[in-house]
Amino acid sequence: MLRGRGGSRGGRACPRTALVAALVVAVGLYACGRAKVPIRGRSGEAPAAPAAQAAPVAVPVPTPAVAETPGALPPSSSEVHDFGVVPVGALVHHVFTIDNPSDQPLKLKLDQKECGCTSAMIPGGIIAPGTSGWVELSLDTTRITGRGSWSVTLETGSASRPEIVLALQGTVVPDIAASPDRVFFGRLRRGEIVSKVVEVEVAEGVSTTRVSKDGPFRVRATRLGAPRRGIRLDVTLAAQGPSGPFDYEIKVETNSPRQPYIVIPVLGLVR
Repeated sequence: MLRGRGGSRGGRACPRTALVAALVVAVGLYACGRAKVPIRGRSGEAPAAPAAQAAPVAVPVPTPAVAETPGALPPSSSEVHDFGVVPVGALVHHVFTIDNPSDQPLKLKLDQKECGCTSAMIPGGIIAPGTSGWVELSLDTTRITGRGSWSVTLETGSASRPEIVLALQGTVVPDIAASPDRVFFGRLRRGEIVSKVVEVEVAEGVSTTRVSKDGPFRVRATRLGAPRRGIRLDVTLAAQGPSGPFDYEIKVETNSPRQPYIVIPVLGLVR
């Protein structure tokens, strides 16, 4: 039974008074809930806090599984090692690591190489499942100059990646280089006199020692101006020979044990 405003226990409250009192109590409870003020019971103890609601968790979308074939290797691009800049004649080495994550052994075999200056060492030739192996690639720069890439191709026996291309790339700096690397006179009339210029530059510590030729033309050598090192060749030809093509040479020798000389072709045609 609800008590009246005077607190007496005697009379029965009217229905309207009871409804108003119930609304007041309900509004009070709602306001307390909004203000997050603890509501105490008759004993004075605060009721237990409601259990915290778990934060929403994103559910990842499953990725379709990819079936592996026996001896499969993960697809990847060619293995490339840049060795930077080396002088001509240097022997470049690099060890490539090859992983075998499959459950089948990989049988490596040298299939082909880009040029005779590269070689590959494949210890054992077999990489056991779940392990790694190595292949050493070597490059002999005795006969090459400039920027380039040199590679070998290995057969793996894998259905997903049957070949692995290993490459060495970099710049080989010559001890001596000619620009242009040949003299081309083109088509000449008999009796015509033509001159061409070739600049021969050498590396630091290298010098030219001798210039020779094997044809009926003149060669005059002068030193290049500082800070450049090398010589300038003025090549003059008087087309007095028989009609037809000609193929001569200029040989420039140096004190370099790595590159003791270069040969400059002299080409043309007398009409």
